[in-house]
Amino acid sequence: MLFSVVGILMCFFGNKFLQPILFITGVAEASFLMMLICYTTFAKNHTEVWIGWVILVASLGIGLGIGYLFIKYQRVGAFALAVWGGFSIGLLVYNAVLYKADS
Repeated sequence: MLFSVVGILMCFFGNKFLQPILFITGVAEASFLMMLICYTTFAKNHTEVWIGWVILVASLGIGLGIGYLFIKYQRVGAFALAVWGGFSIGLLVYNAVLYKADS
């Protein structure tokens, strides 16, 4: 429900919300990617709890920096937003239809 409302607002008021959307996209993409890399390479089952918090704070800091860069360079931010949208649609199509093609 929330995503439907946000999608409708973006549809009709897209230019007004472009910079916040680019910023949120930059923070989300960069933070997720940094946490994915750090948790799969450095963090193991026996690591200390504080290391997880350091990874989280560092990932959010890098994400905030990338979000600012996406606002500064809007073409790069729009490209990243389109990549994220295409990836999401690809996952949706695969999980809805294509997963049965293997069996």
